[in-house]
Amino acid sequence: ISGMLDFARESALELEQCNINEVVKQSIEKVQFEFHLAQTQLELDFEEGLPPVSIDVLKIEEVLINIMTNAVQAMGHGGTLRISTSVDQGTKILRESGVGKPRPELRADVITIDIRDTGPGIPDEQLGKVTDPFFTTKPKGEGTGLGLAIVKSILSQHHGNLLLKNMKNPKGLRVRLVLPPQGVGTFVESESVEALES
Repeated sequence: ISGMLDFARESALELEQCNINEVVKQSIEKVQFEFHLAQTQLELDFEEGLPPVSIDVLKIEEVLINIMTNAVQAMGHGGTLRISTSVDQGTKILRESGVGKPRPELRADVITIDIRDTGPGIPDEQLGKVTDPFFTTKPKGEGTGLGLAIVKSILSQHHGNLLLKNMKNPKGLRVRLVLPPQGVGTFVESESVEALES
């Protein structure tokens, strides 16, 4: 019920200017116990000197914790989770991900957070559905199917993007979060936020 209410009510963002690396580190600390229980190996690669982002820290932490927890559950015991941050050109990110034709207004630099696991990935036929409300790949009785729908909603509020891709070498799922830097404005309209097939 709590998850349904969170999804249904889109509360106003409480924006503050932040270093995204610090937000990612804080989120990791909050799921350290999950990593310990599952004996998950953590690999971090944070780019230094990233432009600040204007975000609702608690909501972005919710996004990161949701994705990291999903990854740990998907890998089971002893997987590896690699988390990296970088700044890149918006047109390049969209071109590589196959999201339509890059537009001139997307040439600004964007902040990316990549969370890559060594789990089985998501079946290709389901990859485009996993952000739909109440859709879940988990066994019956586990999960509500609202986690990634809430993630998508939060990123849309931040004018960001969610990109999912099955990777082959090594095998696993890459979740890419894209956020506009402070003062850049809208990166992608909310209706353009998509889950992608590999």
